[in-house]
Amino acid sequence: MSLDLIRCFTNAAQIDTGHTMNMASYDQNSGKEMRTPNDMMCEYIGRLADFFGRPRYKNFHRAVAAGRLSHKLFYSVAHILVRSRVGSFAGALFAYFFLGSLRRIPNAEVVLFGETKNNQKANAEVADIIRDQFCFRILVADRSATLFDRLCRLKSISYIWRAKDQISNIKGLGPFAAAQLLVGAAAYAFYAAKSLPSACRVVVFSNDHSPVPTALMYAVLCSGRKSVYRQHAPVTSEFPPLRYDLAILHDQVSRDAYRVASRRLVDAHNCFVTILSPFRERGRPMRISDRIVKIGICLSLVWNVRAVELLIDELQKIPSLSQILIRPHPGNRQNLAPLLERAGVDRDEPSASVEVFANLNDIVIVPNSGICLELLHYGVPVSYQAGLDALGHDLYGFVKSRIVIERAEKVLPTPEDLKAFYDYNWRHRFKNYDATQFTSPEEMLSDVSSALKIVI
Repeated sequence: MSLDLIRCFTNAAQIDTGHTMNMASYDQNSGKEMRTPNDMMCEYIGRLADFFGRPRYKNFHRAVAAGRLSHKLFYSVAHILVRSRVGSFAGALFAYFFLGSLRRIPNAEVVLFGETKNNQKANAEVADIIRDQFCFRILVADRSATLFDRLCRLKSISYIWRAKDQISNIKGLGPFAAAQLLVGAAAYAFYAAKSLPSACRVVVFSNDHSPVPTALMYAVLCSGRKSVYRQHAPVTSEFPPLRYDLAILHDQVSRDAYRVASRRLVDAHNCFVTILSPFRERGRPMRISDRIVKIGICLSLVWNVRAVELLIDELQKIPSLSQILIRPHPGNRQNLAPLLERAGVDRDEPSASVEVFANLNDIVIVPNSGICLELLHYGVPVSYQAGLDALGHDLYGFVKSRIVIERAEKVLPTPEDLKAFYDYNWRHRFKNYDATQFTSPEEMLSDVSSALKIVI
């Protein structure tokens, strides 16, 4: 790891004890890489290939495209196109002209860029803090680029032409990874071909790996503008290294994961790190009922229908059970009917908060999902169930870290099991995932405000 990165994470480590980050030695221009988009393109394509080329994404396209013929066709065609230079160029060029997620960057001092509801919610947190400190105009990049916008960037074709060689030389790409690279080349060309609006000083992100926001992140990096990243979901050390001026992370575990990820970064980049829990109140004591009457089940964005059906069938054999409440992912597009047709199974209200959902259940069964941390914060016991999604076993290490119990086959933890597991020692383990266990939200907000003043 470079000396700059060591210094970066040494400063950030003070946040874990609740103290304000020591940023007195920060130079506004140190670590700001004024490299050209051409210089950075190779790193960008490699970043996408490394992340989406992992084995866990090999068959991910099947789950994502389930029931959607257009998506199946898109992944199949992308898989074929990336095998040749001409195909890679044609696929990326098609995405450049027709990709709806390419957004126009509004002419404001602070721009919020988020593709999903969860991304936008995380960005809004940062916007609220910035409003309290500065008189900047803050706008959301929510308008898709028009055909005219795309045609105005004639230089774009040269980036796609260069990217085709690198993409076609990457061997063993699965359909999902192939599609991400073609989308990535298109997004990089769109944002690299034209400078950001004159008023833009800061761009706020909440996704560090998807092709479109990552492409814009590199454009910001090359332009000399400031970038702020707000974490919105759990991460592992397999995630890409931080490439921002300021990263506002959820917890100590995430900071440690990014520290490991930074070892893969060839060029030093000063990214200051601070911790701000997504929760605005202290963690609640664990609430464990003597009888399990209501059980919640959370679904991932891409969930295994048969596995969830079998889980429900097993749970319905519990004599005391009166209701199973299903909470789908906010972006869910899979059909819930096969689940809701079963007796005693209901869907959570779409507008209900996680807090309300937690209060309705005696225990919640979760797949690989960050909602696990929210539920634990609100005091409801959580049991992890493997096989409910396509992301493998214990993706985020919650079971390994012993903050959740793993549900054994056909066996639900008893109230006695839960009381023994969720004890005082558990709280000390959980503090690495939920900083509010021992640090007040007010202290963390003060740290973030200080960091924003220096960086912006």
